[in-house]
Amino acid sequence: MYQLNHEWHQVPLNYSEPNGKSAVIALARVPSALPPDSPSYRGPILFNPGGPGGSGVELVLIAGYLLSTVVGPQFDVVGFDPRGGLLI
Repeated sequence: MYQLNHEWHQVPLNYSEPNGKSAVIALARVPSALPPDSPSYRGPILFNPGGPGGSGVELVLIAGYLLSTVVGPQFDVVGFDPRGGLLI
């Protein structure tokens, strides 16, 4: 079994107005097998399956481990839903 993180983040729709309207986006991540302070750790790779309607979260939830074996243990595998979730 592998570790999987699934989170929701509230982000501004316009970063020049951080207190204005915001949206909630979903992220899913299969962490690297290496600790972030390892010299071999290379950071995240963002997967976006495209659309219309493709969910990066669903892609990582279903195939994150497989993607991790393809790109290597030095990367985090991250997916998000580019259309966001809720407008606040």
